[in-house]
Amino acid sequence: MKKLILAGMVALFMMTTASFAQTGIIFTSISAPAAVTSNTIGAAPKAASGSYSSVLGLIATGDASINTISKEAGITKIYYVDEHVTSILSLFVTVKFTVYGE
Repeated sequence: MKKLILAGMVALFMMTTASFAQTGIIFTSISAPAAVTSNTIGAAPKAASGSYSSVLGLIATGDASINTISKEAGITKIYYVDEHVTSILSLFVTVKFTVYGE
């Protein structure tokens, strides 16, 4: 029975782990590039963010789509997109995308 519970806990951690290969089981706070386009010319004049969150791997909500973020900010030419993941015990996860462009 103990092995079954342990296997279930390991599976839960694996399912709720953020999208990065390097995540901490106890705490994660990392940023990484998500996308780059050929439009990148110097510093981006505009930036906008969107995020989604997951609680216990059971409930997830939010809109972090690049299309929604860029439309709401009036960004018509995307330079690049960054991703930031914060996770506590892989049970409370927030993923934030920031779109840069003009």
